[in-house]
Amino acid sequence: MTAIGGGAITARLARRLELGRLIDAVLKAQPDLARGQSVPELAASLSDLMAEMQLEGLDAADLDRIDASDHAQHWARSLAFLKIATGYYMARPAQDTEARLRDAAQAMATAWGDGRNLPQDPVVVAGSTGSFGATRDFMMAVARLPMGAVVLPGYDPWQDASVWKMLDTRAEDHPQARFAPSSPSSGRRGIGPRPIPPPIRRATG
Repeated sequence: MTAIGGGAITARLARRLELGRLIDAVLKAQPDLARGQSVPELAASLSDLMAEMQLEGLDAADLDRIDASDHAQHWARSLAFLKIATGYYMARPAQDTEARLRDAAQAMATAWGDGRNLPQDPVVVAGSTGSFGATRDFMMAVARLPMGAVVLPGYDPWQDASVWKMLDTRAEDHPQARFAPSSPSSGRRGIGPRPIPPPIRRATG
């Protein structure tokens, strides 16, 4: 991990304490923002959200796409605080495991794409759906290796392209939705299916 740069990873508890201090300061100025909720609970919840955002490669700029104008002022104030907290928490260099994992996956994918540090042996990823962005990036990098393969559990390669294009974050309940970012049929740069080779027959006699 440290080879990526940025020094050692900061302990999760230390990061939650940092968020707790930030939340405490905001609640003292705006006590009605999270009435009835404790600072440790809010810090833990916000920390989990930040971890998921980092795995997906999201940052404070992505929060600008959220339109809270049709909601109560409370939501707009909460979103404003979330943007501040995200900008502070996700400042570089990366200090969290999730951010470093994504950096590692992207660095590896870039190196392999440039033909550098290619594995000398077959690499197979089996059983993962790639539900997290960092994992998905790694899986797609493996699939593009000369001796790389990805085995997706339950993947339907015969599903119509029109269905793939409809699958996004709003279609979570569809059984193939988690594979949409990895499917070339979705119009995204994904993992293409490869033909299954015939079985190797043992020599007789």
